[in-house]
Amino acid sequence: EARLEKCILWDDVLIEEKAYLDNCILTHFARIPPKLSITGGVVTHRIPS
Repeated sequence: EARLEKCILWDDVLIEEKAYLDNCILTHFARIPPKLSITGGVVTHRIPS
């Protein structure tokens, strides 16, 4: 289980299903699983993984 805090993810980043993102900014092309836990962050574009 990965925990990322205060990060910026972009350009084809692939996030695992069990990751936990806290206060992260996800820009276009970040591939995010539907069940991913995101708190206090910004998702500018979410595409299916």
